[in-house]
Amino acid sequence: MRPLLPAQRADPSIPAVVGSSSRSGPPKRISHVPSACLACRKRKTKCSGVRPRCSACVGRKSECRYEAAVEETTAQAVKRKYRELKDAKSASEKLVDALQFRPEAESLAIYKRLRMGDDTETIMRHVEYGDVLLQVALAPEARYRYVFPFCSDMPQYLYKPWNPYLHSLLFEWTAIKTHTGELRQQPTRIQDETAAAIKDPYLKPFHAAEVVDARLELAEPSKWTTVSTDDRLMRKLLASYLRQDYSYLTMFHKDHFLDDMAKMRKQFCSSLLVNAVLAIACAYCRSLPDRDDYENPHTLGYRFLAEARRLWDEDDTSRITSIQAALFLNFVYDMCTLDKVGLAFEERAAKMAEDLQLFKALPEIRSRRQRSARAITAWALFNWQSTMCFHFFRPPLIAEPPEWELPDPAQNPELYGELWLRYPLNATLFPVHFGHVFKARSELCVILNDANKLLFPKAETKFTAKDVVELYMRFTKWHAKLPDVLKPRNIVLTSHLKLHIQYYYILIQLLKTLEVLGGSKDAESATSSFTTPYEEIITEAKGCFETLLRMYYLRHGFEHLDPYLAPFLSTQGFMAIQGTGTDEKCPDIPSRRSTMALIVKAIHDQSQSMKLSKIVFRLMRDSMSQEDRDLVSQFAGLGIAWEKQDTRKLETRSEWPVKVSSAADDPESKKLGVLMKHYREDDNDGTAGDLSGDDV
Repeated sequence: MRPLLPAQRADPSIPAVVGSSSRSGPPKRISHVPSACLACRKRKTKCSGVRPRCSACVGRKSECRYEAAVEETTAQAVKRKYRELKDAKSASEKLVDALQFRPEAESLAIYKRLRMGDDTETIMRHVEYGDVLLQVALAPEARYRYVFPFCSDMPQYLYKPWNPYLHSLLFEWTAIKTHTGELRQQPTRIQDETAAAIKDPYLKPFHAAEVVDARLELAEPSKWTTVSTDDRLMRKLLASYLRQDYSYLTMFHKDHFLDDMAKMRKQFCSSLLVNAVLAIACAYCRSLPDRDDYENPHTLGYRFLAEARRLWDEDDTSRITSIQAALFLNFVYDMCTLDKVGLAFEERAAKMAEDLQLFKALPEIRSRRQRSARAITAWALFNWQSTMCFHFFRPPLIAEPPEWELPDPAQNPELYGELWLRYPLNATLFPVHFGHVFKARSELCVILNDANKLLFPKAETKFTAKDVVELYMRFTKWHAKLPDVLKPRNIVLTSHLKLHIQYYYILIQLLKTLEVLGGSKDAESATSSFTTPYEEIITEAKGCFETLLRMYYLRHGFEHLDPYLAPFLSTQGFMAIQGTGTDEKCPDIPSRRSTMALIVKAIHDQSQSMKLSKIVFRLMRDSMSQEDRDLVSQFAGLGIAWEKQDTRKLETRSEWPVKVSSAADDPESKKLGVLMKHYREDDNDGTAGDLSGDDV
């Protein structure tokens, strides 16, 4: 564009040209009329504003009238002038305000520009325009907090000195509603204690993160399965499983599996294993319709499961990948309430491990990759069977753990590998601390396996209260020795929370068992070693158990599938239903009903992805009073979920005992298949299915 030059000053010696825009004097000052008369306004002519008659009206010899104006008093004029002077701060005053009230980083930047010699007006113009640009570039709000139904506050009976989880970073980082009804944000002391780089896991739900692994993007699952050719969809399925459950319900070594899948190697990857993983992964993907119905041949989960069964039947050779696939198949059938079928895969996996001598000492001649794969697979199998045997009241399939101990993840991290997450609007990668979680859970399962041998023996052997107390002391010592990242103060991810939830679930079962044996002298002698009265210990365990489930919901919600929550939600739900039947004048009744509404809603949300939760929801619904049903329907937003469902869709052969209160209970009458049989018989007879059962 051509430059626009300023007009040259006219030479007084040269006569002015007619029509020229050049002027030899200062520009004429334009006078503004504050108010025109009514006649000039009507004619739309220029008014001189002279009073009492303007020049135009004098020339027209017409009447000249002005509108009555409200005269500003002297006091009002002084106040107005004062406000104008107060608002019109100089650049120097604005600069002082910026240095005083801006964040420290911005104040230092302004100070550096002053030292460099920039003038105050330039600096303040840069600051003001920078604010405008920042307002345009604001990132959308990504934080989210779930709200409890019925009562949005944490129950008062959980605010006790013995509850360490109310002092955790996860709970303190969450906005808590105060007695005034306002939301109190994160305490300042936590901002000093925790660096800004690690805020996201405490402020955003776990399911908002995505798994970051370059090998996952390089993998082509379509080369390992004939079910689908959509690699993008199958990568999404694998990422869903890895994010939701890999760090807790570990079945294989992720790094070796993805390496061999991307490079088409069959040492730690196979078509059987890929189809088994994708079968379980379909339940985690919320975009898939009918993801809970593995009996429907039109669903993707059914086709992956059928292909895995076909490959399993074709080749039963003992391999590490076959052991891993057997655990996944067992997992799928447990979710489908066909655990009788799934148990066969668990038993076969134990036999394969024996054939491969997987629990023997690791040979030194093997490569590091082989050693880590064998170690993770051996402990994954041991942890799985220990956990399932405890939930199903079965003696252990594997009597002893592997002959070697897992190394410290801080000193040998390459054995475990790591899973990295990235949260929305943040480029920082966050670890799930997989090594610490896996080692801590393995140590817990060693004690749990000993408990299985004691509490559920094959022969009729009665355990004593002293045996139960010894187990209780071993579990509490394990809890006290957890690494810093898994201490109650620092837990944040779902795998961290589930580790503590499982611990208190086991304690409740053991303490309830002591309550059953409480009448004997042996029990009195065994519990005399407790520093705290027995009644307070069980109250504390139940309180921490409920607090952890509430914290899980408060940060992560229950909408995304987490299969291992089923026994915990079931136990807490029936305890809450029983608690609402107490005296209506009890001050804790509203809070207990809030817990009941929360748990019932959680089980309903989980039932959208898993048949097991769907059946538990039906049993829980029929255990509630009509008043409780109305309350939950109103505050949990279940609506049509309360309607009767065709019981043929709830067929099950599950032997999982629900509504058990202790390890001393008889599980036969409380097995899911038995309860559902009574449910269908009552439905066929036209009678109400009252399944309130025994106390929990």
